[in-house]
Amino acid sequence: MDVSLSYATQLKGLLAKSDGKDKFVALLQYAAMFASAGEPGRFLSAQKSLSAARKPFRVFKPIEFLMPLVERPPKGKGVGACVQYVRDLRVWVVTLTTPI
Repeated sequence: MDVSLSYATQLKGLLAKSDGKDKFVALLQYAAMFASAGEPGRFLSAQKSLSAARKPFRVFKPIEFLMPLVERPPKGKGVGACVQYVRDLRVWVVTLTTPI
């Protein structure tokens, strides 16, 4: 019983962050891909759906990176680097939203 409680606590800690959720959904995605063996059917459609479900986790990953900087702004030389990173992020977002 203690072992299963320990595993449940570790799983809860993993799923507490979006990166952990992305990794867990990736595990399910690759398990479905392995089970489908490339053949059309339930598992292949589940793999494609899980692939689409992972995209929001990856889009917001830079925002998670910036949260410590917002909570405790750096002083000194680090401010310029942060401003440059935010500018690059803005350009990246604009290129994502611009239709090809």
